[in-house]
Amino acid sequence: MKITDNVLLRAILLVFCIQFGYMFLFCLWPYIHYGSNLPGLYWKPNDPYADLIKYGLSIKELFTGFEDTENFSKLNDIYKTYWLNNPYKGIDGVITGAMHTHFLHPPFYFFISIFFTFVLTYTGSVDFTVILFYFSALAIFVMLMRFLRFSIKDSVLAILLYALCYPTVFAFIRGNISLFTSTIYCAVIIIFSINKKSWTGNILAALTIPLRLPSIIFLGILHKNNNISSWKFLIKHSLIILVLISITSATLFFIAGYIYPDFTFKNYLKASSNFVNIFCFTGGDGISLQNISILAFLGNIGVKNILLKKSLYIIISALFTFLSAVIIYKNIQNNVVKSFVLISLYCLVCPITVAYHLHIFLAPILLMRYYKVDTESCYNYRVILSVSAIMLSPFPPIIWWSYLFHIVLFSSIIILFVLSVKPLSQK
Repeated sequence: MKITDNVLLRAILLVFCIQFGYMFLFCLWPYIHYGSNLPGLYWKPNDPYADLIKYGLSIKELFTGFEDTENFSKLNDIYKTYWLNNPYKGIDGVITGAMHTHFLHPPFYFFISIFFTFVLTYTGSVDFTVILFYFSALAIFVMLMRFLRFSIKDSVLAILLYALCYPTVFAFIRGNISLFTSTIYCAVIIIFSINKKSWTGNILAALTIPLRLPSIIFLGILHKNNNISSWKFLIKHSLIILVLISITSATLFFIAGYIYPDFTFKNYLKASSNFVNIFCFTGGDGISLQNISILAFLGNIGVKNILLKKSLYIIISALFTFLSAVIIYKNIQNNVVKSFVLISLYCLVCPITVAYHLHIFLAPILLMRYYKVDTESCYNYRVILSVSAIMLSPFPPIIWWSYLFHIVLFSSIIILFVLSVKPLSQK
């Protein structure tokens, strides 16, 4: 047996070859020829862990008097600035329509953030806080390996791929809580693929679907075949999860409102709407170069008219939803293909899908290993492995690189559609 027969190892090799190519193309080669670097892999160095620490420290009502403590004095000046001059607004920002407020995320995000902010204020150590943040997310992934019952070798390879792939590293450097949420989405997809009646999957889905509503399409993995009983099963379990979502969301909003009275469902809806409208429509697409959503693609090609942009977004989303539905219908019992297609569609239709959301593409790779598929025996698996590896690779803020990611994802759905409608002869 060849060493590359292990799909996890193949994925690692693909990811690191792409990363090496990026480092040569954008770091080594420009330095040799021009003595300078092109745009780097990560965010500005004067804004570290901002999505975690800056967001958490904006909720000053919960950490009153922190600036007068010894732990505050121990912080680097950058983190002191996060407290003294924080761009995240409070209730006044919601009223005036500000883009950044600390109400723009659902309660689950809010609770994670204030927990790690409490750790920071209690210890005075940014290093300890972010290490705890990283290893907490890694622990969730390790538990997923236990669920999959991978061998020690496969578990080590999977953890290595998770820990070192670009989306995970980027989420860590930003301190973005998608490090947790996308890992849990991975778990939901894998758990439902293996055990469609799992209450663990139901609870995890109920906790995380409200964070990014398009993720509700992951429930499509529950569809087992195309007969009536399967449709009944899908509808029944989807309704169970929707009830759980209602109960858990209401409970979390109640607790959040008790802790911080301004944190209401109404303020959350207004804040999140402000953010999406400014970010995706009226604000000039400031981060479209690291966003693989359809809206970002439209912004990158120069569509500025809001009505036209919304119309094209609906049309293109409907087109890829149709293509995805056909692929799933033709591969209804293939959980690897279904998971990849649902993940790709989710990334495209979400208004904002930045690089740190993309480690969700680990799910189809892990499922390929779980089912021990032979990637050489099926063109579908070759496409899925290659595209997943690309999505786990560096995503620099360069216009043509952003086009590349969009083209790869668009093409993968079209190719899988063609292969599903008219399969090629297999080896």
